Amino acid sequence: MIPNDSTTSLAPGLSPPWLSSRTRPSQTQRNRPKRFASPEAAQWIEPAERSAPIAYFRKDIYLSSLPEQAWIEVAASDTFGLIVNGRTVGTEGSVKTFEAGIYDIKPALKTGTNVIAVSVSRTSFPGPAQLLVRGEVREPGGNVVNILSDESWRVTNHTGMVLGSEAWTSPQVQ
Repeated sequence: MIPNDSTTSLAPGLSPPWLSSRTRPSQTQRNRPKRFASPEAAQWIEPAERSAPIAYFRKDIYLSSLPEQAWIEVAASDTFGLIVNGRTVGTEGSVKTFEAGIYDIKPALKTGTNVIAVSVSRTSFPGPAQLLVRGEVREPGGNVVNILSDESWRVTNHTGMVLGSEAWTSPQVQ
């Protein structure tokens, strides 16, 4: 479970029971990060078709040179797979919770156009697949490319190979 902004986590046995019960969410409470801590907040995105439990999100970024550093933080409903330029970088999955992970994507990036793709599957309860992304790519010379989930991402709920751009649409932003 991913704690929300108001959750305080203390070492077990070091806090009185009354404090623990007030500062930690109950096991039945469902929480998800509202946004990642950053000057620019990423936004939760989902397919326009609100009943799509499986969705594929993508964003193209252009790099003028190989990066010095590159990372991405992903949170999604239930299960996700992160793919950069056709290379699987990470997967996370758990039923009935929102999953998150931070990944070094530098080895998968190249000069020119790079494709960041995330497949998301929501299987624990009805509703659309949801995604939250924040990342940063630092190129030599100080140029920084920010990666934030917003309306610039493309999304489809078609399975298999998606040819052309007609099946990719803009996501709903929350």
